[in-house]
Amino acid sequence: MITHDAPFTIRKAAPGDEHQLGDLNRAFNGTSPPSDHIRRSLESRPEVVFVAEEENALIGFVALHLMHSFCYDAPWVEITEAYVAPSSRRNGVGTALLQHGLRMAKELGAAQVWLRTGQDNHAAQRMYQRAGFEVTSEVVCRHFLSAHIP
Repeated sequence: MITHDAPFTIRKAAPGDEHQLGDLNRAFNGTSPPSDHIRRSLESRPEVVFVAEEENALIGFVALHLMHSFCYDAPWVEITEAYVAPSSRRNGVGTALLQHGLRMAKELGAAQVWLRTGQDNHAAQRMYQRAGFEVTSEVVCRHFLSAHIP
């Protein structure tokens, strides 16, 4: 667990966090999988989730996924999700979660970290750029294989 000068801590998410993570995810994405799915994901998936906690309430999260390919010598980390509750923004929570994620990526042996954010999410883009991220010319394409994906 990491503490800061601010009144929040950063720690790895654990079973028992699923309800609060679901609430944060609903605020972030407008939907969330059932709590039992979140709990199982925290227990067994290659994605690692870190949370910011203040007074026993989760106020944000960052999710990291270590990626490998035969095409590259070193693995990389993708930050698959990052969110801070609106009431906790502009207090260093997002930056602390991001910096913690970058430290963990380095510990995992990643050569680089990738993430995606909305073109209109200018506040997040500024935070990422202050942390050393570069905007690339990559184009993201997706193809839905199921009508159940939001």
